[in-house]
Amino acid sequence: MAIKICLVLTAPTLEEDLQIVERYQKDFPSIGIVELRVDMLKHDEVFYVHKFPALVSLPVILTIRRQRDGGEFRGGEYARALMFSRCLNMKNENEKTFSYIDLEDDFCASELEYICDILKIKVVRSHHSINEPILEYEPIIEHIKGQKYDVIKIASFSSC
Repeated sequence: MAIKICLVLTAPTLEEDLQIVERYQKDFPSIGIVELRVDMLKHDEVFYVHKFPALVSLPVILTIRRQRDGGEFRGGEYARALMFSRCLNMKNENEKTFSYIDLEDDFCASELEYICDILKIKVVRSHHSINEPILEYEPIIEHIKGQKYDVIKIASFSSC
């Protein structure tokens, strides 16, 4: 099995994120996917996010992480669902789009899931515990299995 690394992009501009991808692809050929953290971008950059997947040769995960899950997004859930939809840009069906979208296990957005189905975007269903370690994974996994998902991701605080 080949190991593939996910490069998480947290720069304030898309141009800086592109430069990071180029630099890391040269030095680390095992990078197989990138995650674009839209919540980390400057506000004006969000208007151009839909173009990002066409600018890189790797599959891209679209993520807009809430503050309570370790991100920088401060708006409400409706505003975040609208931002996700805007980032996906369905205007040009020939344009390369995101390969994955990361949605938390407590985020319900059936319209967004429908758009993902149409665009053939896979759903990463994630659970985040940023302040304490997760001791029981099975209940979380069972909860996620009741939702739309292609990949399950659990991010847990770890203690030494």
